Amino acid sequence: MVKDDSFKATMTRSIRPTAFLLAVWLAGCASPDMMTSAEEAYQQGYYTKALRTWQFAVASGDTKAAAKIGQLYEDGKGLKTNPAEAARWYRLGVEKGDPQAEDDLGYLYTQGKGVPKDYAEALRLFRLSAYQNFARSQNHMGDMYRGGLGVDKDLTEAARWYRLAADQGLRYAEYSLGDAYFFGKGVPKDQAEGVRLFLIAAKKGHAGAQGALGYAYDSGTGVEQNIIEAVKWYRLSAEQNNPISQKNLGLCYLAGDGVKKNIVEGERLLWLAAGQGDEAALEALQNLENVQPREYEFTSGVT
Repeated sequence: MVKDDSFKATMTRSIRPTAFLLAVWLAGCASPDMMTSAEEAYQQGYYTKALRTWQFAVASGDTKAAAKIGQLYEDGKGLKTNPAEAARWYRLGVEKGDPQAEDDLGYLYTQGKGVPKDYAEALRLFRLSAYQNFARSQNHMGDMYRGGLGVDKDLTEAARWYRLAADQGLRYAEYSLGDAYFFGKGVPKDQAEGVRLFLIAAKKGHAGAQGALGYAYDSGTGVEQNIIEAVKWYRLSAEQNNPISQKNLGLCYLAGDGVKKNIVEGERLLWLAAGQGDEAALEALQNLENVQPREYEFTSGVT
């Protein structure tokens, strides 16, 4: 919840990165307490206070503060969403070699938000950040190689980058590396290892991993079959609005697998999934008498 909404749109002009601000930034040094204070304000929902503190930090030379301001513009927290302005702030950080800013600007290039869509430029920025051991960029590098975005598709290289990020405990990478092992994409197929990684990421709240773990228990792939455990993980994932898990949980209700048969609840979940574009859920709704098999689908990508 935004607790401090006093920021006015007219402030926008005054907080853009000016030549004077940049000159001061290049010469100064920020206090660690300044960044701590800004982060605390941000976590408490006082976005205007966080913004102003980060402005002072930028002026004092903190390379990370520019990316923080960019994120406020990108997310529209405390001020109007403005991806182009976010990109300008990210570039300040990129000029100083800040891995967070490199990753954030790279992501904008993958989406074409505030900048032209350019996978090659996104890859360049992700690589700069990843070589500084920034886990999220290492994961993004995996996504780029997996999808052949700005580079030739290379599942082995994708798995290598996912592993680097997973070794730092990034749940997105743990899930993606788990998927690689589960299906043998760029690594030797090892479904038990895939399930192990799914579990690690699932316990951290990753919806895709929770759904994948549900499917593993449902099908008895890489782990002993346990439909009750499958339903538990499907439900946790579905509660995070994951359409694959909404569909699979709905199908469990239609069949009475792991739960008491409940056609109404099954239909409700299928409609939720169908509303997000899941064609199999829509097909199941049109043929309720013949319950469709549950399935698994990778739900990551450049995130």
